[in-house]
Amino acid sequence: MFSYIKKFYAEKPVLLIMLIALTLRLIAAIFAKGYGMSDDHFCVIQTAQNWLWGIDLPSKINVSLRNIFYIGLHFELFKFFGICSIINPQTQMLIVRMIHALIAMATVWYGMKIVTHIYNEKAGHFAGLLLAFSWVLASLSVRNLIEMVCVPPLIAGIWYSIMPAKSNPEKIRLGLLSGILFAAAFIIRYQTASFIGVFFLLLLLNKDFVRSIAICISGILALILVLGIPEYLIYGKPFVSLIGYSVYNSDKNSIASYPCGPWYSYFGTLSWVLIPPASIAILAFFFKEWKKAAYIVLPTIAFLAFHSIYPNKQERFIIPALPFILMAAAGAWITLKEKMQPGFLRKSISIIWVIFWIGNSLFLAVSIFSYSKKSRVEIMSFFYDKPAEKSCIIVSDDLPPMPDYYAGRPMAIYNYTSAESDSAFVKTIDQQNKPLHIIYFSDESRKEMMPRTSKLFPNQILEKMITPSLMDYLFWAVNPSHNQNYTAYIYKISSK
Repeated sequence: MFSYIKKFYAEKPVLLIMLIALTLRLIAAIFAKGYGMSDDHFCVIQTAQNWLWGIDLPSKINVSLRNIFYIGLHFELFKFFGICSIINPQTQMLIVRMIHALIAMATVWYGMKIVTHIYNEKAGHFAGLLLAFSWVLASLSVRNLIEMVCVPPLIAGIWYSIMPAKSNPEKIRLGLLSGILFAAAFIIRYQTASFIGVFFLLLLLNKDFVRSIAICISGILALILVLGIPEYLIYGKPFVSLIGYSVYNSDKNSIASYPCGPWYSYFGTLSWVLIPPASIAILAFFFKEWKKAAYIVLPTIAFLAFHSIYPNKQERFIIPALPFILMAAAGAWITLKEKMQPGFLRKSISIIWVIFWIGNSLFLAVSIFSYSKKSRVEIMSFFYDKPAEKSCIIVSDDLPPMPDYYAGRPMAIYNYTSAESDSAFVKTIDQQNKPLHIIYFSDESRKEMMPRTSKLFPNQILEKMITPSLMDYLFWAVNPSHNQNYTAYIYKISSK
């Protein structure tokens, strides 16, 4: 089997790399249910579904900080699902994840092309393997994280900007395409402006004026058509979400409400994501290539610098930098390997790469099969098969947002806390929409609160216990203050 794969790789390396990348991403699409962070569900999926339910529709009064482009695509997709009678939320999300998996293949394809162009085919193939097997890229490619979704158009835009062209008309065509792709990346994730801006400056310094002008024209037109005009029609002003988003994220109070950290925080993030001690070598290789691979290294440095200076620090913010770090590191290593004589240094670096592949494979095996935020999703999925129920009680002193998208309808969530008096809580319940189930988030809340809840809701019968996934448990073990490890207990409130 191994000899056959080795022969296949020798004969058709690109095909094998793409098949590996596709297989891993489809596995993630099938098994990695749920959502990674709150934003990839509540700022995209839940918002699109709310629009479909007629809730929180964008208007001049209700201006969204998120632009309607990416959310709107899901809104239209969900309408199409309704036409096709695909109404089960889990089935819908399986299709959504598969679509994202296919789109993410562009990162591997264009990544190989760029590295091959800058270095050689061998370096391009090695970059392809890194991009295909990266546990972060493979697992998160199926999520609705805008930090992940912006990468395919960004990397494709780079390729068409540096792709060899024999004539000015060809440069214009490629430039127009690049401009549209860069506009798409920017619309999806505004912070890519730091990357695109430095890349465009490098094009100008390289005196590729024809292509640069074409990029400007198509990019500006795309922004006007996709972002400006729709927002003018909805809000009465163009680029309202962009301005609002910028103002909100520049406000000191807004910044302080999110996790903040020192400027060097992301170096720690990259160090563990890229598997130590290999991460040290990978980052060293990346920075070493600032001149030869300037088109991908310098914009990435600018992007990382922007996020390092900005006080708000969240690991997902630097996801767009990861493919370019791997690409430059691949080119640097293959170039060095071809020049390096057999000896201690070459053997040491080879051992470091072995450590990387082992560590990455372990993370990969866990992440692509992991059901993230399992307890929250499964609680709401529990109610999908109970269409008559439109409310429930959740006992928790630290209740996270609940994704009622998976219930298939808006759910009234009555949060019962230890600090709330029984009489005050009962008054909050709509007597025309009485809940028939009570959920305890954690065994501790069940043991502590059941003596109180039993007085209000006697005859509670345990129907289902939902345990967290392995990935949820690992995130909790690493950082328990920011990642709650919920075990949920769903009880039927019996009338007998």
